[in-house]
Amino acid sequence: MFISDGLSGLTVQKINHRRFIDMENMAIKDKRLLNINEFKQYASVGRNTAIELAKESGAVFRCGRRFLVDRVRFDQWCDERY
Repeated sequence: MFISDGLSGLTVQKINHRRFIDMENMAIKDKRLLNINEFKQYASVGRNTAIELAKESGAVFRCGRRFLVDRVRFDQWCDERY
C-alpha cells in the first residue's frame, strides 16, 4: 500500500501497519535490489555496460519485465574477480 500526504509529494510504503519507509529517498547502499538506473549510478557505467556487467556477474533478478540487479551478489563477484 502506498500513501501520499498530498502536499509535499512524499510517497511512502506502509510496512507492518506501524512503520513507514521512504522508498524514493532510500540510499542505494541500503537497497539489495537495484533497478538498472540505480545500478548504472552504483557501478559508474553506462546502460549497456551495466546490463553486461549484471549478466556477467550473475546478479540479474527478473521479476516479470523488471530487470533488477542484486547489489550484494555483484559486490561479491567484484571482490572475487578483482
